[in-house]
Amino acid sequence: TERQLNKDLYEMNIDELAVVLSGAKSSTISSVHNYIMSFSRYIDWAYGKGLAVGNINPLSQKDHVEWGRQFVTSYMNTILTREQVIDMLQELANEIDQAVLLALFEGISGEGFSELLNLRMKDIEEKDGTYFANLTDQNGEKRTIEITGKLYKLLDLADTQEEYINSNENGTLPQTFYSHLYESDRIFKKSKRGKVTEENLLTHLFVNRKFNMFKKVFDNHFLNARDIRKSGICHLAYGLFKEKGKLETEDYIKIGNHYNTIWTSTNGKRYRNVTAIKKILNSDKVIETYKVDMTK
Repeated sequence: TERQLNKDLYEMNIDELAVVLSGAKSSTISSVHNYIMSFSRYIDWAYGKGLAVGNINPLSQKDHVEWGRQFVTSYMNTILTREQVIDMLQELANEIDQAVLLALFEGISGEGFSELLNLRMKDIEEKDGTYFANLTDQNGEKRTIEITGKLYKLLDLADTQEEYINSNENGTLPQTFYSHLYESDRIFKKSKRGKVTEENLLTHLFVNRKFNMFKKVFDNHFLNARDIRKSGICHLAYGLFKEKGKLETEDYIKIGNHYNTIWTSTNGKRYRNVTAIKKILNSDKVIETYKVDMTK
C-alpha cells in the first residue's frame, strides 16, 4: 500500500539533492548516475501522486553525467599546487584568513589545529634569511619546521590585525562590516562577536568555520583542511622529486617530519609510515596535477 507522507519531504531543491549525492560517496560516475536516475524516477512518482508541490523535476534540467561527476569521491579530493593556493589568497580580505590557508599548506597543523592556534610571533625565528616556526601541539609535543618568507609576512600581518573585515563572510550592514578582536599573544585571535572562552583562546571550531567560509568564497563545496595539508605534502614531495628524479626513503622521512604524518613501529622501533605518504602521492588526482607518479 502507498504511504501518505509529509509533502515537505518532497520539496528538496537541487542544492539539497547535491548534499545527498555527496554523502553517498560513490566511487564511479555510473554509480552516481544510478542514484540520480533513482531519485529522478522517485520525484516524478511523487509529483504524479500529488505528494510534492509543483511539477518540474529539478533533475530534468541537469546533464546527469556532467553534473554528477562532482559527486564521485575521486573528484572530491582536491589537490592544489602552491601557485593555486597563492592565487586563492588574493580572494580573501583578511591576512588572518590568508595565513590560516597558507600555514596549513606549509605544514602547521597539529591535533585539533593546536600548532596553528598556539602559534605566537616569538615562536618564529629568522636565520640567514630562512624562517623557522617552533610549534607546540596540544599534548605539549614540540617541533620546528621551515616556512617561507611569504607565510612569515602573512603571520606578522595577522598578528597585528585588530579588526576583522567581514566582507568574505557576507557582512553587509555598516555596523557588521568589521569585528573587533580580543588582545592576545597568539597570532590568531578571537572575535569579540563570538562566545567568550577561558583566556579567549580559540578551538578547532575556528578553523572549521574558516573552511565553511572558504567553500563559499572559492565555490568549492569539497574544500577542507585535510586536502590543503595533503596539497602541501605533494608540493614538498614534487620539489624533492625534481631535484633527484626520484624519491628515496630519506625524502619520505623528510616529508613526514615536516608534516608530522603518522608513525608506525616494528620490533619496538618507531618510524614514519612511508607507505601512508606514498598512498597520498600515488592518487590519481596527484598524478593528474603533477603529470608524474612520484612513487616510481
